[in-house]
Amino acid sequence: MRDFLRYFPKKPYEHQMKVMERIESALRDGKIVLFEGGCGTGKTLISLATSISIAKEMNKKVLIATNVHQQMLQFMVELREIKKREGDIKVCVLKGKMHLCPEKKSYEECEELKKGDERRGEICKRYLKSSEVKMEEFKKWYFSDVRAPEEVAEREKDVCAYELIKRCMSESDVILCNYHHILNLEILVNLLNWCSCDLRDLIVIFDEAHNLENSAREHASLFLHRDLVKRAIDEAEKMEREDFSEFIKRFDSIILELIEEGSKEDIWIDSRGKEDFEEMFLEEGNEIAMMIEKDCPNAMEILEEIYEVSFDDGENLRVFSDFLMNYLHVSVDPSYAFAIHWRRGEEMEYFLEIFSCIPKNVTKPLFDSIFASVLMSATLRPFEVLKRVLGIERATLEIVSPTPFPRERRITLVVKTPPLFQKRRDKERIIRTIRSVLRDAIRFSSGNVLIFFQSYQEAEKYYKMMEIENKLLDRVGESSEEIRRRFFELGERGKKAVLFTYLWGTLTEGIDYRNERARTVVIVGVGYPSLNKRIMAIKKAYDHHFGNGWEYAIQIPTIRRIRQCMGRVVRSPEDYGARILVDVRFSSVALRTIPKYEVYSRFPEDEREEFVEISPEELAEKLSKFFSGFFHSASEFRRLDLT
Repeated sequence: MRDFLRYFPKKPYEHQMKVMERIESALRDGKIVLFEGGCGTGKTLISLATSISIAKEMNKKVLIATNVHQQMLQFMVELREIKKREGDIKVCVLKGKMHLCPEKKSYEECEELKKGDERRGEICKRYLKSSEVKMEEFKKWYFSDVRAPEEVAEREKDVCAYELIKRCMSESDVILCNYHHILNLEILVNLLNWCSCDLRDLIVIFDEAHNLENSAREHASLFLHRDLVKRAIDEAEKMEREDFSEFIKRFDSIILELIEEGSKEDIWIDSRGKEDFEEMFLEEGNEIAMMIEKDCPNAMEILEEIYEVSFDDGENLRVFSDFLMNYLHVSVDPSYAFAIHWRRGEEMEYFLEIFSCIPKNVTKPLFDSIFASVLMSATLRPFEVLKRVLGIERATLEIVSPTPFPRERRITLVVKTPPLFQKRRDKERIIRTIRSVLRDAIRFSSGNVLIFFQSYQEAEKYYKMMEIENKLLDRVGESSEEIRRRFFELGERGKKAVLFTYLWGTLTEGIDYRNERARTVVIVGVGYPSLNKRIMAIKKAYDHHFGNGWEYAIQIPTIRRIRQCMGRVVRSPEDYGARILVDVRFSSVALRTIPKYEVYSRFPEDEREEFVEISPEELAEKLSKFFSGFFHSASEFRRLDLT
């Protein structure tokens, strides 16, 4: 028996065996595996079984990083099944400190309390009581199953659950955490210390790895709030360092001056990519660096002194100087942009951001150092772009494992409406066409209909226009969990519901729309992200690094998003459903008629093969014929009365 089968808790299909054999061999050779697998391929179990097998063989640890807590729960289910079959694996599940702390203390606050606060005489009592726990007895209980952190907190009510889990990590075989634990360098260093290992001892599984690009940017960015600037001034004055306080006050006034110049929105300042730091200060447009240099030619020396003097007693001074030194260093680097976010209240509030545009600044050192890795998702392609953006330069294994569900149980229709460019969306003819398409999509679907629009504004517009029963709107700023629950309940009770949402909302992935929860998904338009200053800063940086900012930063992520939306239906071999793409740009016709705007060629070839291109007038017949195949008669459709 192949070793990986010990950790695969069911009889694998033939295609799963072949994939596992390839992945196991690649991991043994220390490769990075790029694993695109559709729903039903078993990619989670495949990745776990092969990674645990090689980790056991080569004395490594498996670290699983998920993007959201919901995905963490799914991994816990799979790990419990593996443990029932092969009980020798020890699993740690790690969530953030604040998530487990009854007092909601952050990690930094907790670390200070553990040392004790001499001024206030405080120390974390839960941390002190952790030393009283009989660890051998606790570990026996903890490793007897796959324990959620909440179970630990419930069992040890007066003790720091986070601290107890940390003390188990060095003995663990598998660690389940979120992206934050591995993309944040400081947290990663702590995690490695707790595990008593280094990066070469890790096989890392990244779940939903198409999110790595954006997550790495977020984790590499730095922030500074005005409240901290004010506290830094107070600390400088207590130290009687007038030179420090005057410098910080002038910096604060520089920011306020920029805001007061009449800007009605956040201010973004990108670097000019100059190699000469001194030349940077002469470049119009980088006002902060210019003003600092003009008012204080020895700014870097002062900041370095602030950092050194404040190291023992001046936390806010240290954070301020560290942030500003970082800015002055990267202000000539086209990988970064600088933003001032502000809001008027009783007094002006602002926070500053050093935005890291290039994810490989974070991920490349990681992929260069870990022993091996599996990046898994239903939407990783194109692989070459993914590798360039994440800085993966070592040997890779690239696998595409399409869904094994019967092809006849799904249909992908491309409705050739006029292209839904922003400047044309409000034309009466376009609105009339889209309403007709939506009416037919809803009427001839046999269950819930999930509609993704290019923006929230478009979703709201058609929500108000469509006079139908059981319609729901995924409103910006409101909890999507409640709207999702109502949508599912209506479908499961046999009442067809229609959910109007938008492509860049929270309902595009990580949610199981099985069976009646969503029979039909409709994507209306190509749905590029809003080309705001943040997105344009990324595009400019990608232009510099990769030569094609539009393709890498906007086009490819948009197609991945659309593919995620298409994957919301047909979630099991018995399930069935329709995917409808509304816009001629999705069709092969666009290759000839509007080649500059077509997106047909951006989809993988195997997915394009399923595209059935139709006119708006043909939609009703195609859907009726498809869904009637799953009923004794078409009259059994659950229909809505539409005006």
